[in-house]
Amino acid sequence: MNEVTDALAPIQEDVRAENCFLFGPSGVGKTTVAKAAVRELRQEVLEVPYAYVNCWQDYTRNAVLEQISRDLVGVDHTTPTPQS
Repeated sequence: MNEVTDALAPIQEDVRAENCFLFGPSGVGKTTVAKAAVRELRQEVLEVPYAYVNCWQDYTRNAVLEQISRDLVGVDHTTPTPQS
């Protein structure tokens, strides 16, 4: 948890955070640690954008990018837009 929060800490000074790669066997708490670190950061800096992608559900590159765009930008590429 400390390493993840340390990697995200630069955001508090409006500086880009370091990349984090959490890995390990199923059930060890990777998602729990990541969500807790983001929740803690959002308590410090209110407007921190974030996206959550469940890669078991969204496992293709396009599905991951679509989920990120939905979470960060509010754009849903799966719903057709009306033609004018």
